[in-house]
Amino acid sequence: MNIEGGFRGQGVHRIAAALLVTVLAFGLLFGVSGLSGAAADPIDFDHACSIRAIAGSPGQAADLAGKLQIDLYRIAAAEEVSVYDTYSYTFEPDFEEVEEIYHKDSEQPDWKRMAQKAAELIFAENSGIRPAASGLAGETVPVPGCGLYLVIARGRELSVEEYKTTVRQRDDDTGEAVEKIATSAQSDTCTYIYEPELVSIPNKAAEDGTLLNTTAGNGTWIYEVDVTLKPTEERFGSLEIVKELQGYETGSEAVFVFQIDAVLNGENVYSNVVSITFGSAGEKSVIVDRIPAGAQVTVTEIYSGAGYKVVSPITVTPADLISVKDILKVHFTNDYADTPGAGGGITNHFEYVIDGWEWNAEPEQQNADSE
Repeated sequence: MNIEGGFRGQGVHRIAAALLVTVLAFGLLFGVSGLSGAAADPIDFDHACSIRAIAGSPGQAADLAGKLQIDLYRIAAAEEVSVYDTYSYTFEPDFEEVEEIYHKDSEQPDWKRMAQKAAELIFAENSGIRPAASGLAGETVPVPGCGLYLVIARGRELSVEEYKTTVRQRDDDTGEAVEKIATSAQSDTCTYIYEPELVSIPNKAAEDGTLLNTTAGNGTWIYEVDVTLKPTEERFGSLEIVKELQGYETGSEAVFVFQIDAVLNGENVYSNVVSITFGSAGEKSVIVDRIPAGAQVTVTEIYSGAGYKVVSPITVTPADLISVKDILKVHFTNDYADTPGAGGGITNHFEYVIDGWEWNAEPEQQNADSE
């Protein structure tokens, strides 16, 4: 990538390239307001700097209001370059491996790879690397001076084990699927996935108020940068299993266990086991949350309690799909079969995590059952 305008010499081109923070390189959108046409001004390295990261679209920002935290890590400090109206980077000691990537091709740095390496170092066990500044999405967060910052967006109430994840993407060079570090935040109906992003402060602004993202030109240096993040969304809905017990054997609880599987685009995206316990005849239900929206579910009654028979079909696959707006309901009916016996139960919990299916044995979920 060539940098044009106002510079001569390959060395300065390499410095200027460090400030080229484009939408394609970072997946970020920058906004600048209140600018007036002015001649180029020198960089004020003592100027207060800040970053305001917006959660995404207005709808996404509203959905995550008060739930998305922004952590800003300073990867490199900005250093003055004599004569030229630009600056270079002095990388922090914790990020020497990021500097190595940068210097491999500083005319056209691999910003995404640099961001991934920085995140890898931050999330390494016992790394001890802490944010230079933090704040909620939408807030203007002061940062300690000019330089290169890594933006990490994460769920405010989540632990690192909960919000750190990976995404699989196709490598532009090799065409192969690769895993990349990402972070997540959750609303009531959606999980938002964010990749780590780099932003350099100050940025260059053109006379018409747009951002050049380069050191070339006669625009104004911007020290208060707005960043609109571009998350991917994973939307979820709920399933309600309604169980009717027509007859009941007095003296022992009746436990019924259901296997839930959900398929989306030909892939099994959810698998779980839940139970409903009865102490008398009647109707009860259990609601299962966080099933990917658009998935088709199949529910099978895998245990019908000692002494009880299934009156309804054992397996139900509704035609309707999981929806964000409405709870999908399935119904099962059982009756007493005049076969005495006690019925206790254990619910086995299966959950899809980034490395595959995770199994946990847990007590029967009495608190999930509702009268």
